[in-house]
Amino acid sequence: MTLSEKHAAAIAKSSDAFRERIVESMAIENEVRAYSARSRKVANAYRQKLLDKVFAQSGVDQDELRKLQAASVASDQKFLRSLKSRVDDRSKEINKSQKLRADAFFRKHRPHHNIPPGPPAPPTYSGEILLTADSIEAYNINPGIPYTTSVGPEKNIARVWLQKTSNSSPIFVFSFLWVAPIAGSFDAIALVDGNGSSSWQPEWGCLHTDGAQTALVVLGLGTLENPAGGGGVVQDYLYHRVWDFYPGCLDGIGLDIIDNGVSPESSMQVMAGDAVLVQVAINVNFHGDNLFGDLDFYNAGKELNVAGVVVSVTANPPPIPIS
Repeated sequence: MTLSEKHAAAIAKSSDAFRERIVESMAIENEVRAYSARSRKVANAYRQKLLDKVFAQSGVDQDELRKLQAASVASDQKFLRSLKSRVDDRSKEINKSQKLRADAFFRKHRPHHNIPPGPPAPPTYSGEILLTADSIEAYNINPGIPYTTSVGPEKNIARVWLQKTSNSSPIFVFSFLWVAPIAGSFDAIALVDGNGSSSWQPEWGCLHTDGAQTALVVLGLGTLENPAGGGGVVQDYLYHRVWDFYPGCLDGIGLDIIDNGVSPESSMQVMAGDAVLVQVAINVNFHGDNLFGDLDFYNAGKELNVAGVVVSVTANPPPIPIS
């Protein structure tokens, strides 16, 4: 729908509040991660001193060893780049297959009937498929991180590329607005697709590395008047990889092709005329220590796509009379 300045401002405010909810839910996890990183730094420094003593006593030429390790890192990175170029060639085919899946999804979930034009019976059900987002807001984008956003029918797109260990956590909030024509139980189900790739390679000779690459989808419901509304917030992962490598850190090189879709669903009660706000947030994250890699939803047609949202409202049944 065409947004007024008032509606646009309300959606932007709601998007910011939705982002805050996601950030708050991550706060404890980030605090634990930071504490663990400090502890590992102290432990690794102590272990490194022990290793330096052992190397010194054994007569091993540490400079020569570092040169060999650097050459191995360069060789592994070259190998990963060659694999990634082949993955990039597949991204267009993945987009085509995801378009077919989206068409099938919307056929399956198409509302079975609409509000009748008038008497005799009052309407008991209404539904619609919202294919174009009213807005996309981007948050937590550190300087230098490539990203773009765009909206269109079945192509509500965010693209972002996290390289090495960006320790960054971009959030994209897609907002869909719909006016409920009747009071009752409102239901929304979104289709979110991810077309991307991820690569990772621990540093050679490191003492310990851990990290994660994730793309988390969060669905929330509300109204323009009450963005935090009565809808339950649900979440699901488009992509989730966590690793933990110990001394040597030599066995973790890898690359994933990401071709996944999720369909989070939530519901709440609405009144006739409520401006219902369906918001889908995608939180992309790449953090870690002592490793190389990237999480790519940006290059060669790769993307995060909220293809659309199916919304419906069903009138609540009349109360059962008490005899």
